[in-house]
Amino acid sequence: MGPCRDSPRLAKKIRQTAGGPPAWIRVDDVGDLFQLTDWSTKSLPHRLDDLATNIAILLQGTPHIRGVLLTDGTPRTSGSVEEYTVHSTRATSRLISPLPTNETLTAGPVALQRALPGRRSRLTFAVPTTNLNIILPLGRGMEPVLWYADESRWLDRTLSSLDHPPLSAILLE
Repeated sequence: MGPCRDSPRLAKKIRQTAGGPPAWIRVDDVGDLFQLTDWSTKSLPHRLDDLATNIAILLQGTPHIRGVLLTDGTPRTSGSVEEYTVHSTRATSRLISPLPTNETLTAGPVALQRALPGRRSRLTFAVPTTNLNIILPLGRGMEPVLWYADESRWLDRTLSSLDHPPLSAILLE
């Protein structure tokens, strides 16, 4: 998909969702696309633009697809992970904090680097389509990119809802 190696998986998911409501498709690339290809050596904004272009081509004639999420799985890291959000090659800076507005995130495409528990991280590319036939209000919490923007806090928020301390406190016990 960066270079279109995930297009057969994407085509299969497009067929699986045909006839249903508007859908986002998620592909976890746990192969070598993110680490060992020429595409992986490009800057993140350039990879995002390449991906958005390829996805736009692959999704022609698929009016039920709202967008594509492509992740690198959950690779291990040797140290801390800097969280950031990149919008495109036109972006002048990486946004670390505060998060961009919901409208900015859902307009996409965006790349989100998030820290996960257990010295892991996830790089997620969220590429919405520009399909005008889909009636789904943007920036209302229904777009998956909004969920992934907050991914590094999922576990602690869930633990808190169950009246447990954050994971970092549990690991110190």
